Amino acid sequence: MKKLIVILLAAVLACCAFACGNSLSPPNNSDKEQQIPVTPNDNQPDEDDKKPDEEKPEPPAINELQAIADADFSYGFRLLGTDSATDGTGAKSIVKFGRQTPVWSMAQWYTRYDFNLVKPVITTQKMTIDDQSKHIELDRTNGKLTLALDATKEYDESASSRVFWPHLLIEQSFSEEVKSHKLSEFESLTASVDFSITKANKGAIETKPASETLPAQFLQFYYINDFKNDAFLWFGLAFFDTRYEKTTLAYSQDFAGGNAGNFIYSLGAETLMNNENFVLGKEYEIELDILPYISQALDKAKESGFMPNTHLSDCIISGVNIGWELPGAWDVSATLGNISLQGILK
Repeated sequence: MKKLIVILLAAVLACCAFACGNSLSPPNNSDKEQQIPVTPNDNQPDEDDKKPDEEKPEPPAINELQAIADADFSYGFRLLGTDSATDGTGAKSIVKFGRQTPVWSMAQWYTRYDFNLVKPVITTQKMTIDDQSKHIELDRTNGKLTLALDATKEYDESASSRVFWPHLLIEQSFSEEVKSHKLSEFESLTASVDFSITKANKGAIETKPASETLPAQFLQFYYINDFKNDAFLWFGLAFFDTRYEKTTLAYSQDFAGGNAGNFIYSLGAETLMNNENFVLGKEYEIELDILPYISQALDKAKESGFMPNTHLSDCIISGVNIGWELPGAWDVSATLGNISLQGILK
């Protein structure tokens, strides 16, 4: 009898020691996967005690989709080359913060300097990448990303320096789950992002007034594909343009990539910012259901002689980019965060 008691006590103490030594905490990138022990609940009926006619309830239908992955940039970035035609979308190098593969790519199209040639500085608090004309900084504590580009160091007086203009932007392709749904299957597509433009200084080589000078533009584009009819729409949100006190609705044929069949349609301040003049340094919180405006964009494309057979039922939304395009010699900086595209299915 004493031996039995000793054995039982030993078993209880062993269980207590296991529980204390394996307290659960939120996972992080450096932790190994933990096997969480399952403790029986005496208040729950055993399988044999369940009534034959009892059925488990059906799980609720999932009608919400978040299209944008890793909104706080916690996985890192794929760093692309300087020439979209020759370098394509393949990463030249990767900044990775943990086990997860980065889903965001960082593009530096047609910049004179290549940030792949410098070493990023990474701490637990932030990441920075600096070359002769660019400064990228991620605050890892809050997911705020700064994109700064000094195009006064990209251009000179020669005409050849103006053939292509520098870009600094981030982009991602959406998951197959998101792309499996046609736009007609959505009730709404709510796009949101927070941002501020903290610097926009005109370079000395730009001698005309800002309104007459090639611009600096801070833009966001969603990619709308119609694979059935081999058509493509750049659907844009034009946040900032140095030529204007406030951006305006714009649409036209787009020749990007050499495809004369593309169409570009960008909303302006009237829709995005209550038609207010832009304020440098102000933090803007954009939130808009873009689905009805995509429908308007397709109608305008048809009126303009493009995408004549394309309807929402033919289209998917396949990706996004956001950042700077600098046809003019401007020194600019923007900080962004809380980027989202929330879809509600019908």
